[in-house]
Amino acid sequence: MKRFPFLLSSTLLFVLLAMSCREEDLAQSTSSPTAISDATPTSVSAAPATATSVPTHTPLPTDTPTPAPTPSPQTPAEVFASVSPAVAYVETAGSSGSALLVEGGYLVTNSHVVWPNTAVKVTFPDGTVVQNTPVVGWDLMADLAVLGPVSVSARPVALSDASAPPVGSEVLTVGYPGSPGDLPQPTLGSGLVSRHREWQQAGLTYIQSSAPIESGQSGGALISANGEVVGLTTYSTGETNQGLALASTDVALRVRSIIAGNDPSGIGKRLFLPTGGDIRHSGTLGTFWDTSGYVIQEPMGTRVSITLDGHNDFNFTVFDSTGLEVLFVDASFSGMEEGSFIIEYAESYFVVVGQSNESEGTFTISATHALTPVPDPDDQTDLRIGQAIQGSLDYPGDIDTYTIHLSSANKIQMETTSFALDTRLSIDFYGASYEEIIFDDDSGGGLFETDAQIIFRASRVREYFIVVDDNWYETGGYTLSIKDADPAAQLTQTTFASLFDLPERATSFGPEELRAAFNNLPPEFGELDLEEEGLSRPPEEFDDFLQHGIGFSVDDPLQIMLAYSGISTEEDRLGIELLSRSPETLLKYMTAQAGFDNRDIIDSGTLDVGSVGENAVGVWFEMGEEVVLVASLVMFVRGEYVGTVVSLVRPDTSPPISPRQAAQLLDAAFIEYLTNQ
Repeated sequence: MKRFPFLLSSTLLFVLLAMSCREEDLAQSTSSPTAISDATPTSVSAAPATATSVPTHTPLPTDTPTPAPTPSPQTPAEVFASVSPAVAYVETAGSSGSALLVEGGYLVTNSHVVWPNTAVKVTFPDGTVVQNTPVVGWDLMADLAVLGPVSVSARPVALSDASAPPVGSEVLTVGYPGSPGDLPQPTLGSGLVSRHREWQQAGLTYIQSSAPIESGQSGGALISANGEVVGLTTYSTGETNQGLALASTDVALRVRSIIAGNDPSGIGKRLFLPTGGDIRHSGTLGTFWDTSGYVIQEPMGTRVSITLDGHNDFNFTVFDSTGLEVLFVDASFSGMEEGSFIIEYAESYFVVVGQSNESEGTFTISATHALTPVPDPDDQTDLRIGQAIQGSLDYPGDIDTYTIHLSSANKIQMETTSFALDTRLSIDFYGASYEEIIFDDDSGGGLFETDAQIIFRASRVREYFIVVDDNWYETGGYTLSIKDADPAAQLTQTTFASLFDLPERATSFGPEELRAAFNNLPPEFGELDLEEEGLSRPPEEFDDFLQHGIGFSVDDPLQIMLAYSGISTEEDRLGIELLSRSPETLLKYMTAQAGFDNRDIIDSGTLDVGSVGENAVGVWFEMGEEVVLVASLVMFVRGEYVGTVVSLVRPDTSPPISPRQAAQLLDAAFIEYLTNQ
C-alpha cells in the first residue's frame, strides 16, 4: 500500500495532538504497554486415540532401553525387516511425516510435522490405524514431539546410546517420503555419514549423511549398518540434498523429559489450546515491532470475518500453520480494518495484529468465530550484556522484542542461533530513523549458515529494542546471546534503509541546515529537545521521504513550531502536486481522524500558501476540549527536497510567525542549498 499522501495526514494529526499536550503542562504520564500474558498451559487436551487397544494407564519410561550387544553387520533387508514395523506414518490436516515407536507406547517425531495439532492420525505398516493420537508435548528448540501412548502389536525400537557413527560409516533411513498412498508403507534409503554438525549453544549433535531426506521423511529412523537407531531424521541441507538427523543420545534425553512433563529446552512448554476463546478481544501494542497473536480452528469451508479497530495504523495478517500468508489487511491509516477468509484445512489458523506506528496504541479485534490469544512470554524481557537466553517464535508471524539499556561506552555483539528457523536480528530505539535501525540476516553462520549476528555501538544512554523474527514466518526455538564485542570488530553496517532500498537521505540538509534555516526567527523562540518530546524524527509512516526534524517554541503568545526536511521520490512529488490542486482532499481525510485523546475538531479550513515551493498544500484545524488550539500544516516540494512546517497556537492570537512565513524560511534555505550544488 502506498503510504503517501493520505497516511501523512493522519500521522501529522497525531504529531500535532501529541505536541498540544505541552499546553496542558504535560501533566498526564504515558501508561506502560499492557503486558502480554506469559501464562502457558501445562498440558494439551485431546480426544482419546480410537485404536481398539489404547492403554488405560500412561507408562512412563525411566530410561532408554539398553541395546543388546552390537551384532555383526546386517544386510539392508535385515535392518529394514527389523526396524520398519515400528516406523509409523503421521498425518495432520495439512502435513505428514514419520514417527518412531519407542518404549511405553510413545512415538517420537519432529515438532514441525505435528505442530500445532493436539492430536494426529498414526498408521503402522501392518495397517493398524490410531485416530486422534494425543500430542504429549513438543520441544521447539530441538524440533521434537512426542505422541501417544498407543497400544499396538509392533515392537518398539531402542534409541542407541552410543556415540554418533564416524564419518564414512554406512547408514540407512526408514520413513515415508513422498505420497505413501492409501496403505502407507515405509521406504528404505542408504548413504554414508559425511560429517557431524554441533549446535553448541543448544548442546545438540546432528549426523549429516548422503542418505536423502525428502518431504515426509521427517521423524523417521537413521540406522547404522548394525541395525541400531542412531538418529531421528529431520531436514535436508538444501542443494546438496544431504540429510540431517538428530543423534539418538540427544533424542532419548529430551523425549524422557517431555514424557515426564518437564521442559528440556528451558523455553517453557509453549503449548496452547486452539479452543475456548472469544469473538472479541482488546489489546495494546507498545512499539512498531509488537504483535499480538490469536489462534482460530474451525471446520473446512468456514468463512471467518474479522474486524480490527483502533486509532493507530493497525493491520492484521492471517497465516496457516506452515507460515503461508492467507490474508493481509491494511486498508486505512486508523480506525476500522475488515477482511475475511475461508478455512481450507481442518487445523489451526493464526491471526496476527501489528501496527505501523512507533507509539503505543490500543486495539479491539472481533471475529465471527472464536479467537484464542497465544501467549508470548518472550516479549519485553529485559536483557543485559553477558546474558544468553532461549526464546521461541510461538506462531507464524511472531516477532519477539527484548529491551536492553546501553550507554555510549557499550560495543556489543548479539547473535541468534537456531535449527528450525532462519532468524533475523535487529536493534532499534524510539525515534530511530531507518538508517539507525541495524539489521542482519545470515552473518552469524551456524548449522545452515543462516544465523544472525550484529556488532553494534550505542550512540547514547537509552533503552534499545532487540528484535528477533524469521524470514519465512515459521515457528521454533532459538538462542540469543549478548556480550561485549571485540574492540577491533567491525560494526554491522546493514540498516533498514539499505535493506529495503529506500531513497538516499538528505544527509547534507539535516538538523544543522534546518537550524540555520530558522536563524531569522524572532529571538524569543527557544529550540525544543525533540528527542525528549519523542518527535526527533517524523513518525515512521512517512519517514521514507522526511528524515530530519527541528522544533522551536515561545510561551507568550504560545506557539510551537516543527519543521522537517528530506528527499522525496517522483511519486511523493506527484502526490503533493495533486494535493496542491485540491487541499480539500487532505482536509477532508484529516478531519475524519478526529478522536485522538478524546479531542474534537471544532473547525477547519485550507491555508493560503502563496508562492512557497514548486507545489505546496496547507490546512488548519481548531481542536480541543478544555484547551483549544489551532494546528496548521504546510507541506511543499522544492527540487528534490520536501519540507513540512507544523504550527500550534491558541486561537484568536497573533503568533510571532505564521506557518507560511516559516515555510518560506525553509524554502529559501532549500533554494540556497540547491544553488550552491
